[in-house]
Amino acid sequence: MTEPPRLHAVTVAAARGQALAAGLPAVFARTTFDPADPVLAEVCGSSSRVVLRTGQLPLAMQQEVSWRVATCHANGERVISTSEWNQWAAVAAGVVRHRPEVRSFADLTLAEWSAAWARAFHAAHGRLAAAATRERAETAMRGMLPRLAVHYSDAPWWKHDLWCLRFDPRIPHRDHEPHGDASVRWDNIAPPWLREGVKFYTHLQMEAGQLTWSTVLQVHVFAARFSEFAVARGIGHPALVDDPSQLRALALEFRAFLNQWRRERPAHGRARGGPLNARSVARTLRFLGNFYRLMNDCRADAATATGDDRWLALTDSHARLYRSGELSAERSIRQADERNYISDTGLTRMLQYVELLGLPRDQATTITCDGRDARVAGLGQPAMMRAWLIQALTGRRAAEVLLMDFDPLTAIPGVGPATVPEGGMVARLRYQQTKIDGAPATILVGADVVQIVREQQAWVRQRWGLGPEGEVRYLFPKLAGNRKGTRTWVTSHYDGVLRKLSAVLALRDASGRPLSYSHSHRLRHTKATTLLNAGAPVHVVQRYLGHRSPEMSMRYANHRELHQTGGKLQVA
Repeated sequence: MTEPPRLHAVTVAAARGQALAAGLPAVFARTTFDPADPVLAEVCGSSSRVVLRTGQLPLAMQQEVSWRVATCHANGERVISTSEWNQWAAVAAGVVRHRPEVRSFADLTLAEWSAAWARAFHAAHGRLAAAATRERAETAMRGMLPRLAVHYSDAPWWKHDLWCLRFDPRIPHRDHEPHGDASVRWDNIAPPWLREGVKFYTHLQMEAGQLTWSTVLQVHVFAARFSEFAVARGIGHPALVDDPSQLRALALEFRAFLNQWRRERPAHGRARGGPLNARSVARTLRFLGNFYRLMNDCRADAATATGDDRWLALTDSHARLYRSGELSAERSIRQADERNYISDTGLTRMLQYVELLGLPRDQATTITCDGRDARVAGLGQPAMMRAWLIQALTGRRAAEVLLMDFDPLTAIPGVGPATVPEGGMVARLRYQQTKIDGAPATILVGADVVQIVREQQAWVRQRWGLGPEGEVRYLFPKLAGNRKGTRTWVTSHYDGVLRKLSAVLALRDASGRPLSYSHSHRLRHTKATTLLNAGAPVHVVQRYLGHRSPEMSMRYANHRELHQTGGKLQVA
């Protein structure tokens, strides 16, 4: 006899809830959460100290809320609004009364919960909720549902349409990820065969160590471009064409599509419209070529894993969508793009005004722009100012600085302050080498860098209420939802802050080109060129920059020669 749907739902939800509640500390295994409790105060917040009550919910839902609060506490997040979750508890109780089959928050989608919340709000207030009010409510639920979906699913991690390291620790990742807080949504990739194929391809590459989490974000961008092409052309089969002899024509058509493609301009925020540059086109083509090469080699496994036997139709022709000469153009483009140097005069001007970044917002300073003096308010970002200064003085990549340990300095054996001449190296700086495996991760630094590090440490200790010897994980921890200092600023936020500074100052070099603080990778090229101009051998610059081979360092040597001779760079 078939089990009644309601009984089955209750049984499944009870089993899930028991699994979540197993091992929870007693302070979280409850139906009331009072922000006045010293432990709960670290994770529960409310402007009016509202007590969260979940006793009206089914047991499984009570346990899910308890698990959510405990998880946020363990991760150092302060994201549980007791006011918002009291509203959700009331909404969920109402849904359960009318729909007995709903016994878990995971039984409905975010859209369904949002609709239920909107109906409850309208019934209580006689009007629709303001957009900001509804967004706050949805944000609270959005933080739980993906976590539950992952926790309750028996599917492999890569089968999910949302990939997030915070939700699913099974996803391969490094100890220090430059984009560790980012998530990837695959449900916007169409058609379905492409979405599932790219997910399969990406998980194979990640588990083999060929792709890192940061690269997955780029894969999604490349896949989205091909997705738009596939939808526009009505491509409904993994083999792309009925006749393999037409593959080459389709590959060239996609290249033409990319050359004519325009980035979407968002309704709000910084405009990103305009065509793709040559390097972006080349990288997208390289992705598609690599994707079909691997899918052809693993077509039987792909068909089984995705449940789509049409992948078996791939042939060796799919492994040769693009010729090696076409893809090698990416390398020459990259070499030309990296010849980017800031003159001594330009860098001096940028250093002169960077203090505006750390100046408190309620203070102002006078700057000279186009021969006129102007009073400008500070941006209140002292940590970002120090990160940029370390980049300028050391030539490190942005992620290497933002991911530095809280105490990245070690002494140089046999070297003391009294024995070091002015401008000499006084300590060893350790950074996170996340781009090149096996490359060096330490450099020698002077007293100026040491002072900046010490100032940042003191600022973090004060901000986090630590003692003189207290530490968090990172030297540049993000400020929100990061009570334990285990999460760092991402480069996108860092770049955004620097873009604001660039917009305020609008500095230009002697040639009239913008001196943009957000193009911080130019500091790396500038540091390398400065070292070479000072007579440093290429192998020393190679070690300093953290390159595995001298080839990358030689690019800066070539740039130095062109810079000194007044030669013009030729872009392929």
